[in-house]
Amino acid sequence: MATNTQYEAKDYTVGWICALPVELAASVELLDREHPQLPSDTNDTNSYSFGSIGEHKIVIGCPLVRWGLCLMVGIGGGVPSEDCDIRLGDVVVSKPHGQHGGVVQYDFGKKGPAGQFLQTGSLNSPPQVLLTALARLEADRMRDKINLSKHLSDLGSRLSKFAHPAALDNLYKSTYPHPGGSTCSKCKEDELVDREERSNTDVKIHYGTIASGKLVMKDGVERDKISGDLGGIMCFEMEAAGLMNNFPCLIIRGICDYADSHKNKKWQPYAAASAAAFAKELFNYMPAKEVEKTRTIEEAMSGSDARVAENTKVTTRVENKVLTAEEGRILDWLSSSNFSGPQNTAQRSQTTDTGKWLLSSKEYTEWRGSSASFLWLFGVAGCGKTVLCSTATQDLQTLCYSMLRYIIRQLSSSPLNPEISSLWNRHHKKGSNPSINELSETLIAILQDLQQDVFIVLDALDEYPQSDRKELLNVIDKLRADGKFHLLITSRKELDIQERIQPSATFSIDIEQSVKSDIKQFVQRVLAQDSELRRWDQDIKQRIEEKLTKGDETRFRWVDLQIKRLRDSHNEDELQEALDTVPETLEATYAEALKGIPKKNEGRVRNILMWLTSSYRQMTLDEIAATVSFRFAEDVLKVCSSLLITFIDEDTEKFVKLAHFSVKEYLVIRASEDNALLQYRFSSRLAHATIAKEAVSYFLDTENWTDSQEEQKTESLLKYYAEYWPVHTREINNSTEISDLQDYKETQLQLEAQINTLFCRDHSLSYEGWLQIHDPDDRYGHYDSNDSNDSDDSDDSDDNKEYPQPLYYAALLGLKENVKQKLIEGCRVGREGQHGSAFNAAAIAGYYQIFEILAENNLEAEGMIDLAYIIKSVRQDARKTIETVLHSVGTRQITKDVVKAAARNWYSGKEVMMVLLEQRGVDIITEEVVKAAAGNGASGKEVMMLLLEQRGVDIITEEVVKAAAGNRGPSAKEVMMLLLEQRGVDIITEEVVKAAAGNRGPSAKEVMMLLLEQQGADIVTEEVVLTHA
Repeated sequence: MATNTQYEAKDYTVGWICALPVELAASVELLDREHPQLPSDTNDTNSYSFGSIGEHKIVIGCPLVRWGLCLMVGIGGGVPSEDCDIRLGDVVVSKPHGQHGGVVQYDFGKKGPAGQFLQTGSLNSPPQVLLTALARLEADRMRDKINLSKHLSDLGSRLSKFAHPAALDNLYKSTYPHPGGSTCSKCKEDELVDREERSNTDVKIHYGTIASGKLVMKDGVERDKISGDLGGIMCFEMEAAGLMNNFPCLIIRGICDYADSHKNKKWQPYAAASAAAFAKELFNYMPAKEVEKTRTIEEAMSGSDARVAENTKVTTRVENKVLTAEEGRILDWLSSSNFSGPQNTAQRSQTTDTGKWLLSSKEYTEWRGSSASFLWLFGVAGCGKTVLCSTATQDLQTLCYSMLRYIIRQLSSSPLNPEISSLWNRHHKKGSNPSINELSETLIAILQDLQQDVFIVLDALDEYPQSDRKELLNVIDKLRADGKFHLLITSRKELDIQERIQPSATFSIDIEQSVKSDIKQFVQRVLAQDSELRRWDQDIKQRIEEKLTKGDETRFRWVDLQIKRLRDSHNEDELQEALDTVPETLEATYAEALKGIPKKNEGRVRNILMWLTSSYRQMTLDEIAATVSFRFAEDVLKVCSSLLITFIDEDTEKFVKLAHFSVKEYLVIRASEDNALLQYRFSSRLAHATIAKEAVSYFLDTENWTDSQEEQKTESLLKYYAEYWPVHTREINNSTEISDLQDYKETQLQLEAQINTLFCRDHSLSYEGWLQIHDPDDRYGHYDSNDSNDSDDSDDSDDNKEYPQPLYYAALLGLKENVKQKLIEGCRVGREGQHGSAFNAAAIAGYYQIFEILAENNLEAEGMIDLAYIIKSVRQDARKTIETVLHSVGTRQITKDVVKAAARNWYSGKEVMMVLLEQRGVDIITEEVVKAAAGNGASGKEVMMLLLEQRGVDIITEEVVKAAAGNRGPSAKEVMMLLLEQRGVDIITEEVVKAAAGNRGPSAKEVMMLLLEQQGADIVTEEVVLTHA
């Protein structure tokens, strides 16, 4: 190639950035003259093209850091709206609009209080020389004096690839997903947006905000949502997100698709040509001398090569840590809790050297150094377990700073582990939640990827709801099977925890006596450093220390509360009185706080405490205020003692919670022992009944839905009412707690009556009002008798929606008493709902007792029970549920399709298959069944191992291995490894490799890497490459 000797690098004043080959080809073709290459820089590995348009010397490539003015020219996805009729082939140009400088980085920000996107990253406005040129060009365009059409026509004549395509310009409704395939031939015409036809193919120019991010936007609903959050977007693209702020840059994008799932590449060449033609025309409006005065990018960033290099390093570090918008949404879906907050608080309150006894103890040092070790710290509530956790965490962080410290969410960084993405894909769009088994399998998969030892500190196991604690203990057992795993747990010595943990714990420590020395150090530090208490004479300090350390009470929580009491003493007499009246126990301290509450507030305080002890998620201050009809949220903090509740002020919300778990322990268990506090007595069942009754009452009281009083109910509280009243109701029915409180019995009867009223035909407005806020039938996605678990199809429209009958919802939600009532009223099961019938709904949720009740009262059940659907979809209590269903329909219904459905069950596949094998024997295991198991994305390995145990390795055929290679779920690699272990590398045929190459699932890369490790690169034939392409 000829070397450019006519010009030097300094002569080129404009940088033209193209990221794709089709963009580069169109841009170079539209230069007036193409120049030879400049002598190459040995430190620069990028490729450039040189040329000129008019008097402007231009260099085309990416990245560019030496030239004064910069244009980014290429393709993007349009955002059509009522305000902007964008079509394929049109051009969008970045221009300052509203709060944005022309380009906004849409995946760099945070959520606002209403869930809206608060953008925190953007690019500055283009330089003035470009804005002036744009204004002049637009004026001439209105007068038909620009040559855009001519540039396109000339280019299309020379190279037909860039001519206007014959493909249709179809815009589909944002809610209509692409059904699959490389074209839209299968897409429904009635899902097209009705748009007025244009009279010609002339390119239209649009000016406004361009959204840039790291991921391709291909979701119409998400596209429109982000556009709305950011005040109106005209185009989505990816490259501008890589530019740093202050670049003197203009973005020009030809529209090649509509940023939805229907995107394809047919319009890309013409769109690239349109953008390049506009850029070419723009140069006619920029005086070359003005362009020469523009600061170079290098100058705009730093003014020196060293600063540029440092900025690049910083950018790389940030990009490696910052999650994409999609990854952030996935992790928020997994958990939005602030796990580090309590530990940070504990560390701040910790006295130096306290807890060192733990670090030097034989049990702790051996636990830290032993593989698969398990240490249990136990003690009563308030004795200092959380502070000891922070001590251990600090110690472990010095040992393994980069190791696992928090479960799944807390360790996840970009790029996310494929198992997490797969979990999101399976559940998010359906509105469903992953099972405990799925979460534990995902966590195990993540831990297996780590090469070093893993330490997990789990504080306050006893605060996990007792009804669900068994499942968590099962997860702990699974984790302990990993040899590099170290687990430290703290809890009270609850009977169920003790029975499960004590036999398996490698070490255990009763910390109650050991923390006495820590308490003494804590008190001494406070007396020496606290601004109020350090003023007293030494003899008074000695009295305080003896009072707080010599008694029988050895809980940190009690000591901390007494110190707060003593701070309010202003003279020696007041201090002595405070010492003389120190409550002997933590419980007595809480009783004193309750006694100090004015009588008029007792009912409200009791209701607030019920909510805080029994709600299923963290409650905001506004929500709690609304439950007691407070006009001003801060009044909650005024009526409740700070000994009982506390509040957390986060970026966008103020949350309120119990000050300590020991408050809940006292309120629910101990308050009934003090006859002086009858007004505060409540059991856990009463609290759940009260909350459920409050929620159902709201939906029944339709006359007040628009009253100013009801406007105090926050939107989030109404969503809580709608989603959780059935959960609170089930908790009442599932609880084994004995409650002899009269108001509980009255509240329970009232609640049952209210639910029956809500489910009554005469209250259809209330019934539909509840379901419009939260329809529990949307949790798992739509019923499909052929294939239920993998469908993402959904219809989110609530307009004129016909909801299933109450009997269906009572069965789906596990409301046994209400199911009985509807049957007494003469209701019968019909074909309705996402799951097809109340039978199916009850079964897939694991409510086998309700299924039995329905079967006993519906003789016409045949035709209402879809066994294959239930078999594939059941999640909870799978064995008992399937046994119950089979007892009703008979084992003759176990067809080939039913057995395949069991093999496909992502949630309980092994458990369900075992029931079928027990009923019908090993003859049900056919090649089709084994193929279904091999393709099972979650429990495939477990099911496959069961089938191998029953029939041996002969069931592993080429078709089975191909199914494993095409497995799109997180278990794909595990299944393939199992098959290789059983049959060896001879199972890796070209057809198997082609199946792996065609796999587009999140684990596809891992499967292909596994095959390459086993057989080498020779397995990658031309056919394999074509399949992957």
